[in-house]
Amino acid sequence: MSKMPAMNKIFFLIIILLLVTTFSSCTLLYTKLGGNFAGPPTILQNDLPPPVKAVIDRSLQGLEGKPIIDIHAHIVALGTSDNGAFVTPHMQTWWRPKRRLTFEVYKNAAGVANDTMADQEYVTRLISLIEAFPYPIKMALFAFDKHYRNDGSVNLDLTEFYVPNEYMYALCQKYPSYFIPVISVHPYRQDALAELQKWGKLGVRYIKWLPNSMGIDPANPAIVPYYEEMKKWSMILITHVGEEKAVDGETYQAFGNPLKFRLPLNMGVKIVMAHLASLGDGEDFEGKADSEKNYPIVKNFQLLLRLLDDPKYQNNLWADISTIAQFNRYEGVLSPILNRPELYSRLVNGSDYPLPAINIVIRTKLLAEKGFITEEESNALNYIYQYNPLLFDFVSKRIIRDPQVQRSFSPAIFTNLPQ
Repeated sequence: MSKMPAMNKIFFLIIILLLVTTFSSCTLLYTKLGGNFAGPPTILQNDLPPPVKAVIDRSLQGLEGKPIIDIHAHIVALGTSDNGAFVTPHMQTWWRPKRRLTFEVYKNAAGVANDTMADQEYVTRLISLIEAFPYPIKMALFAFDKHYRNDGSVNLDLTEFYVPNEYMYALCQKYPSYFIPVISVHPYRQDALAELQKWGKLGVRYIKWLPNSMGIDPANPAIVPYYEEMKKWSMILITHVGEEKAVDGETYQAFGNPLKFRLPLNMGVKIVMAHLASLGDGEDFEGKADSEKNYPIVKNFQLLLRLLDDPKYQNNLWADISTIAQFNRYEGVLSPILNRPELYSRLVNGSDYPLPAINIVIRTKLLAEKGFITEEESNALNYIYQYNPLLFDFVSKRIIRDPQVQRSFSPAIFTNLPQ
């Protein structure tokens, strides 16, 4: 742990003490910010209030007997089951209170109460949410690779967390009716191509990147062989685009620019872009630069729409709608995408679990005030969240509609699995 001036240590200790005093206990604070739950998800299987049941039933209409697909779900582990996973020590020390608080909120939201049993508790909670779902659902479960430098060496200082492919795959093998395996292979790894080949032979077809956090430049010509290897095994890249907030990605935010993916898209690589690039701005380096060679700054969402509108990518580009109803993402994104029904066949559902379980990002009252849902629906969603945040995420996106034209997302979006 890096050294910290004595006055700073005292200041942080005072802040922590104030938080504890204000909220009676840290556990109460985590609960208010994280998983503010009232009971187990099984409660929703019995004696639902009629207004809540009506909203859930309506959300399940039109699925045509196909399972719900969640293309975006995380498995996070501390390595307590000797699986090689870890979370950076920087998030587990109170000398970095903001990051430690974030860590505790995530644990609480994911149902982790005991660090020594963290891995098992995380999985147990997720399985309980799936099994209490009123309809079959399959989740694409993400591994998460380390941060690598351009020379192929690991940079642990910038590795927020690590989930080995082997651990993720073992869970998918144990629960094949619930999970779809998604490996994570950093393209700068010296063994990257061999790793793709290894998992390709096992039939794994999906890869997870978070360029802002992992330090991946998607436009780097040096990784063309990686893209070619992906095509050989018919693999599909599920990648974050836009600004990254959940984990540390400040140094490499530019790598979340959707336009960075022109290189693999032009090669025919199949890509799912997460969150509809609903956060942040990007440099429009396809636009006209000013006299000082500065390019226009454009919303990342608009840059993604440009790619989706390009007929060249009709068959190899999708976007997931994970987190777009959260209070910090919906503005300027939700209505525009609801009113692009010609793109619905290119949209896929995702929860970004455990994010839907984090109470602080949930603002159903705001959605009601803006006319996306009614007050009665807001109350029903809040009830569902208290017991099953995964179901809450699905139902909320199924019932949301544009305030002006009352258009909702097509049911087919929620059963679509890019192939």
